[in-house]
Amino acid sequence: MPEVSLTRQTDAQIYRKWWARPFFDVFDDEELGGIVTRVCRLVGICDSAVSRERRENPAFRARFELSQEILVARLEGEAYRRAYEGTGRLKFDKDGNALIDPRTGSEYIEKEFSDTLLLRLLQANAPEKYSERTKVTSENKNINTNLNGEFSAISLEQLQELQKLRMETLTQEETASE
Repeated sequence: MPEVSLTRQTDAQIYRKWWARPFFDVFDDEELGGIVTRVCRLVGICDSAVSRERRENPAFRARFELSQEILVARLEGEAYRRAYEGTGRLKFDKDGNALIDPRTGSEYIEKEFSDTLLLRLLQANAPEKYSERTKVTSENKNINTNLNGEFSAISLEQLQELQKLRMETLTQEETASE
């Protein structure tokens, strides 16, 4: 795939379709964008048009990838904010009335933090330390792999060996439970 830099010369290539500029205007919008299907509906095109333009137009593809990188950065920022700063949740009594903070006299808002989100951020940024792992050992191979990782680097023989070991483990577990 040829690398395309986003310069003024490529504007004509990026926006060669009538809908490309409004598509990116909405896709890049913090409140409306990020979901291709929704953006297409708002702009009045079908998502297959975007898929086709991404396949056929390297400049459009590069601009789309840039928009996705910006979107991911925004999402990561929001994830960090929720994990570290938490989100305020209004608390209610059993009758549905908002609780009042006796110190301030205003509605009681409790900070909630997401341990799950914090763990995911740790796994993404330090997978060697925080991701789940399994170690499978056989007579002639020692295979270490992430449970959520890529298996593309494993040979067919190693995959067959893993399958064989898994079947043996299942058989042993069934025998032990009887």
